[in-house]
Amino acid sequence: MASRCVRKALLVVDRLYDAGSGFARSVGGTIEHSEHRMTLRREPAGIVADPVITVRPAELADGQFVVSCLAAGVQLPRRARGRRARDPRQAVPRNTCRDYSNEPVGTVRVDRSAEAAGIYGFAILPEFQGRGSPTGAVEPRPELRAEGMAQIGLEVSCNNDSALHLYLTCGFDVTGTEDYYAVQPGGPHLDTERAVH
Repeated sequence: MASRCVRKALLVVDRLYDAGSGFARSVGGTIEHSEHRMTLRREPAGIVADPVITVRPAELADGQFVVSCLAAGVQLPRRARGRRARDPRQAVPRNTCRDYSNEPVGTVRVDRSAEAAGIYGFAILPEFQGRGSPTGAVEPRPELRAEGMAQIGLEVSCNNDSALHLYLTCGFDVTGTEDYYAVQPGGPHLDTERAVH
């Protein structure tokens, strides 16, 4: 099988799994970033939704907005940003737009399985951050509860204190933390052929 050109590999390791962290370090891995896993366990207390904030499914015409909002709000990796920019239709499936007075200012993607849902790619245009009700961040929550989803989760950067506070306010609890170790394939510690096949 022909070798693949891999510039960097990411090893995702649960922070509590010492053997995994040890392996990642033994192959020359360094922590690139870390994320908390969060699960919805409580109902938000004392939060009233802002009536001028609405959430709707993204339409094909929203594709470019979703791409630019994600790029501004969550700093998409350059490779993913370029792929989506070439075809904004890739950004529409499973995405919703968060409108403020009928103008799109944010986006949220929801991935569903049989009994679980994940909220990903929540982004608000920088000039609108901090406006409106915090529950707008997880607006799919009531809809997902109505669908009978037994588990609703999301991930947030360990360095994003404002988002972490927001999600805690909305009823999510931290259930684990994952460290993303960057490893340079082809280096002295990692056999690239075995790593990518």
